[in-house]
Amino acid sequence: MYDFEYMMKVYSSWRELAELGLQIGLIKAKETAERYYGGSFGKLLVIGIGGSGIIGDYLRGLSEHYEFTVDVNVVRSVTVSNYLSRDSLVMVISYSGETIETIKALDSLKGRPVKLVGVTSGGLLEKAMQKEDAVILKMPGGYPSRGAFPLMFYSVLSYLSYLQLTGKLSINDVMNSVNVFENTDAVLKTASSIAEASSKDKFFITTHHEYMPIASRLKKELSENAKVLAIAEEYPEWLHNILEGMPKDDLDIISIEGGLTSNYKCFLEAAEKALGTSSIKIRLSGRNVLEEYIHGTWLSGYISLMLARRRNVNPRLTSKLNYYREIVSKACV
Repeated sequence: MYDFEYMMKVYSSWRELAELGLQIGLIKAKETAERYYGGSFGKLLVIGIGGSGIIGDYLRGLSEHYEFTVDVNVVRSVTVSNYLSRDSLVMVISYSGETIETIKALDSLKGRPVKLVGVTSGGLLEKAMQKEDAVILKMPGGYPSRGAFPLMFYSVLSYLSYLQLTGKLSINDVMNSVNVFENTDAVLKTASSIAEASSKDKFFITTHHEYMPIASRLKKELSENAKVLAIAEEYPEWLHNILEGMPKDDLDIISIEGGLTSNYKCFLEAAEKALGTSSIKIRLSGRNVLEEYIHGTWLSGYISLMLARRRNVNPRLTSKLNYYREIVSKACV
């Protein structure tokens, strides 16, 4: 159980990692203010895969609620040229710095007149960014990418906030949101109860548009840490198609609710009646949408660890993913 305890320790250190991320973003923003501050950016392009790329999903979700001054686009591909414009700020994120798909995407940017920001702990991405004389938000290494979420997220968000690109989301809001991490006991209790409520090894996670980044994060955490199949779909969209093929006895349905759910609740209730079942409810906590995002993300990690322990699997070990990366590093460079 050593690896379980290690992963628990990583998630329990998220406040410290978030505060460190804030410092990294703000210090680098001040250092590079003359280059990027007040730039006439119309688009923010976030390039990344997996636990690094999901930062883009969070930024896109927050941008809609807080009316960022840039349109946020997320790219999970090996080419990005069709997404670019002259007023693009491009953030390339890979915690390890060794994600081949992300490196290829960066290569496709050569010769394009865009401003680049790299978010990484080192590796190929750092070297490539140095050649481009790009801004680098340097992360401390040694964490699993999924465990380094607060480092990357808060460094990026504080950086963008300092550049005045985050609309109604102020730097004070960003800094105050780390207080979510004070409620460790409550989060652990909730995570344990949700894990205990589940009885299957397949999960269907659903929520409405505003909270889909959290659903996507939970899906990834359950897959990597608990080694279970998880699917995330947005309602009411899936209630007009996927509902017909839903096997009510073969999977657990998890629904995510928060302060913005009231306009949607009747649709999920109708789906539960149509299926003849009920969902396991996750209720987000926070004074605003950013804090709900943080709470949901932290909770997702702990839920996945509790399920890993119950299933007696090693949450740290990702043998299939490691083998895939090994093959890609040789065949796709």
